[in-house]
Amino acid sequence: MYTPWITAGAAVLLTAAAGPVLAQDNNNGFYVGVGLGEFSTEIDDISDIGDVDFNFDTDESAWKVFGGFRLNRFLAVQLDYYDFGNSSVAVGTLPLTAETDGTAASVVGTLPIGPVELFARVGRIWYDVTVDFDGDSVVDESGNDNVFSAGVGFTVLGRLNLKVEYEEIKLEDAIDDASAVWLSASWRF
Repeated sequence: MYTPWITAGAAVLLTAAAGPVLAQDNNNGFYVGVGLGEFSTEIDDISDIGDVDFNFDTDESAWKVFGGFRLNRFLAVQLDYYDFGNSSVAVGTLPLTAETDGTAASVVGTLPIGPVELFARVGRIWYDVTVDFDGDSVVDESGNDNVFSAGVGFTVLGRLNLKVEYEEIKLEDAIDDASAVWLSASWRF
């Protein structure tokens, strides 16, 4: 007699038996991951909009994909692609929108404390920022600047790393203040 309960029980037993196999040492090697977060954008004094001095401050959903290589349990190198979404507000009845994306290369330092890992990341981001007001571009900048982050993570099943991260993104030429909070998951090979 075949039932879904037998299948579920077998899956649980196989997962429990695979735990020691999956928990093997993964202190070095490749990893890939995705992150979902909230990106905060602040532009002070957008004076290119007619005669109006306007401050732009908004939070939007964002996502990133990343990959890297762990040199050892304390040090890794990482590449990120960011899509910070489209931020928008209304000035009177006219729309003001900002679109930001970028790519970053960074070094990640990790301090393992039992099952928990504290980490910090420092690197360089290459970005594109476009701010449009009623269909006209008022900011169109591409450049590169520093990116810093810190957070805490833990690994489950020996390979799946889950993290909470706060990130400061310096986009000095285009945005006065930019930061993000991320929830991310990566798979360590």
